[in-house]
Amino acid sequence: MVECRAIRNFLSVKEATQLGLTLSGEDSHIKVNNLATFTLIGVTQGTQLRLRAWERQVDFMILPMDDFDVVLEIGFLTKAHA
Repeated sequence: MVECRAIRNFLSVKEATQLGLTLSGEDSHIKVNNLATFTLIGVTQGTQLRLRAWERQVDFMILPMDDFDVVLEIGFLTKAHA
């Protein structure tokens, strides 16, 4: 999902585990949309992301998410020239 209000890229814990990503940082909390507070599990930096012909390194914040495995920031569209 591309979220027009998101200012970061988010990845679910399940997806990060399946991809075998290395996490850095300590557990902390993040408030999303002024509604809920989630535990930030960690961050990945410089994760290679490829969507069709577009390829770039991106950073992800790892959160427990139920509805989506990946949420991409609005700046992603600009960077990807979509």
